[in-house]
Amino acid sequence: MISGRRLTPHRDDRGVFTELFRDEWALGVEAERWDLLCLQDGACRTVGSAVLVALDGRAELRADGQLTTLEADVPHAVTIAAGEHAELRACAGGALIARGQPAGVGPLPMLPPAWDGPELPPGVELVNLPMDPGSLELHDRRRDPPVRPVQWNAVRSRTGVLRGVHCHGRHADLLCVVRGAMQLGLADLRAGTDHRPLCVEMSGDRPQMVAIPPGVAHGFLFLEDSLHVYAVDHTWDPADEAGCRWDDPVLAMPWGLQPERVSSRDLGLGTLAELREALTG
Repeated sequence: MISGRRLTPHRDDRGVFTELFRDEWALGVEAERWDLLCLQDGACRTVGSAVLVALDGRAELRADGQLTTLEADVPHAVTIAAGEHAELRACAGGALIARGQPAGVGPLPMLPPAWDGPELPPGVELVNLPMDPGSLELHDRRRDPPVRPVQWNAVRSRTGVLRGVHCHGRHADLLCVVRGAMQLGLADLRAGTDHRPLCVEMSGDRPQMVAIPPGVAHGFLFLEDSLHVYAVDHTWDPADEAGCRWDDPVLAMPWGLQPERVSSRDLGLGTLAELREALTG
């Protein structure tokens, strides 16, 4: 049996934000492992119990005579029930499908660090993602990851867009650039730390996942038209959304480039001093 939930993309002059999945939606699948299926034009794949969302392109899903279309422009979270299987076929141009499914049996090794540059803030982890032909692993609870997602989102951003700088007192982020490239700015604002802000380039050509703990401020400057997916370990709460201006002179984030677009929300953020006060208050 196949069922679906309509998703609502939010578009602005920076790009598109789409909420892909929440645990609380109770879609009938324990989505403890997430990967991306990269299907070429006309490619077919048999899939079992899962939640599927098209991030790019279009695909058809067929099971027991039932035909469902997955389309990035009209996104749905489509569920294949437990014990069922379906045939997934990419339409013209291919498709990129996010898949959440139950984790397998037995532990898996933790992924080794993938960063050999300046020291990252404590708790920030950057790892290379495992790849198989036609798929890219994003998350598997059997690897004992630092973030246990309850919500997944996808964001498209245009070249030159800057998002941030944001910081959360409660939730952690897990983020991967799927296509394009971005500069990730990091600044540790936790009490008792003296870590210098730094920037890390992430690219869809080198799939990596970064875990960002609470108290580490972060911003994203997109070097190309990009698609990234990210997860959080607490459902979105506006009370946990804080930030400061990307160009705050005390923050001194070493962007190296001038953004072409910053949202009105982010332009209206206060100073680093105000952000620190909000985090400690």
